[in-house]
Amino acid sequence: MNSAATRKRIFGVLVLVGQPVSTRELLALCKPLGLSATNVKSHLTRLVSEGALVRTGPRRAYRYAISPRRQEIVDAVSSRLDTGPSEPWDGHWLIVALKPPTDRIDRRRLRRALWFEGFRPCGPDTYLRPAWPHAWAIARAHALVSVASACVIGALVGALHMGQVRKLYRLASMDAQARRLVRRISEIADAVTDVERAFKARLTVGGLVVGLVSHIPSLPREIWDDLTGVRDLQVAYSRFDARMAGRADAYVDAIVSQRQRLKPPTSRGRQRRGKRRRAAPERPAR
Repeated sequence: MNSAATRKRIFGVLVLVGQPVSTRELLALCKPLGLSATNVKSHLTRLVSEGALVRTGPRRAYRYAISPRRQEIVDAVSSRLDTGPSEPWDGHWLIVALKPPTDRIDRRRLRRALWFEGFRPCGPDTYLRPAWPHAWAIARAHALVSVASACVIGALVGALHMGQVRKLYRLASMDAQARRLVRRISEIADAVTDVERAFKARLTVGGLVVGLVSHIPSLPREIWDDLTGVRDLQVAYSRFDARMAGRADAYVDAIVSQRQRLKPPTSRGRQRRGKRRRAAPERPAR
């Protein structure tokens, strides 16, 4: 497993657990994935330096969690697993003519954000996507004013064939990938026999689904039309997660709940081994 894949697995574990964990707990959770302690520790440092994770607590008791910035991305991807708004599309488009930032990194970040949101280039530094849902499109247009020389919502002049739009988004390919993943999810679910495998299966399927849907923008049904693969994937993943969540959570709880049992006794409650403490005689009431 290469370095990038290893970091994705560690990040996925923390997303699945959903709470800060200690190094010891994370090592135990990563062990079924075939990741060694040395490997996990070295990648944790890299994930923190990249801003993917935050590290809190004293040096010998570090706890790791998803950073707020990355959590926003996780939430955005997770929202694509929902069925989406039922609001019909009125055929209007949101078109943005950029005045790109001078800094190369900022330009790349901006274009990646637009691509993730479903904008596609239609000319030099000009991007468009369906203005749907309408309230989201209005809010996004206002947010892009600072980096745009023009931001317009309206109907395109002339007829735009839906086949051209599907080709622009490569929807046929995405639909086929989604259908294959639905079959793969069923195969993985059928192989689960215990809580550890449920944890691994949930992590594996989650990674596969996120890897696909992160490239699939949220688009109105009028554009997808009879391409139902993504909707079938949403349903299949929802059923899989409901089936695995209880067993996977039981596996996580078995590891994380040891936190309380491993705490040393307080000095007040500590006794010498082999001797029983005598009860102090009661003082007479005055």
